[in-house]
Amino acid sequence: MQPTHADLSPVECAVAETNRFNAASADISRWHAHDTGQFILVESGTSHLYTELGTWIIPARRIAWVPPGVLHASRSSGNGKGWVVIPPMKFAGLPSRVCVLRASALMIGALQRVTQVQPRDRLGALLWRVIAEELRGAQRIVDVVLAKTLMDWGLKKVSTDDARK
Repeated sequence: MQPTHADLSPVECAVAETNRFNAASADISRWHAHDTGQFILVESGTSHLYTELGTWIIPARRIAWVPPGVLHASRSSGNGKGWVVIPPMKFAGLPSRVCVLRASALMIGALQRVTQVQPRDRLGALLWRVIAEELRGAQRIVDVVLAKTLMDWGLKKVSTDDARK
């Protein structure tokens, strides 16, 4: 049976930490990590995400997911505007690696709305469930670019096991 509003716990109704970025800056944020992960929603311009494993470019109307515990820093360019949203709890089944995603309008709207939710507002719990489900189903930009590039070259994607044969 699906839970109702009345079934949601106070933890599920917690408010996300949010930070709005409003302009391009050459300054890189300090290196840090979050226990529950982080979303970066870019509304305009570009955001640059740095981790120990590499650098990701997040264009407008895209979302980056930084899993829990991943050390990272960021900056924006091109009059970058958007949101950094840190979930109030961990979610099971989300990607274990940093990824940039082609986000649905529903996911973008839910992330924007969750930044406005008041403490103990049960709407927050519902929005976080929507965000988690949308993230699980979102298409990674790298996968799209790789598939398109390989098709352009007339090649197929080969797994490591296939390459050994």
